[in-house]
Amino acid sequence: RLKNVAIDGVSGGDALAAQLSAMTTTSEKANLMMETISSGVDPAFEAPKDVAALHRVRQLLDNPNQVLSRVRGYYVATFRRLYYQRNFIMHAGKLDSVSLRATSRTAPQLVAAGIDRLVNANFVGGLEPHALAARARIELGMVGSLGAKPLHELLV
Repeated sequence: RLKNVAIDGVSGGDALAAQLSAMTTTSEKANLMMETISSGVDPAFEAPKDVAALHRVRQLLDNPNQVLSRVRGYYVATFRRLYYQRNFIMHAGKLDSVSLRATSRTAPQLVAAGIDRLVNANFVGGLEPHALAARARIELGMVGSLGAKPLHELLV
């Protein structure tokens, strides 16, 4: 959440905060934050959520393939649970599954983000869903190699 970093997330990082406020695009802000974190400079976050995010980014930079594999596992597990819940409801009429509440708490955000990405890729870049999936598979497969995009650019 780069908007909050310049306002209430940085203490003692006035120069970084000033640089972030002067930037107009989220892409520029993301580049600056990644350069700052990659260089080992401590952005001096105060908010616990920002400190936690910093640790996750550092883990990702230190071992991108391991972290991305772990995240992929989270997605797979969430969508598997969603499919199981769908089957329980549609085929058995069961609404008392022990994992229904957890599934309905995590899956909707992931489904919505995925649909948003598919629609955006189609309208902005003209990419069909299969082409986007193939492109993502290739980009993620290149992580850690010389030709790979910087990690934060994979989100664009």
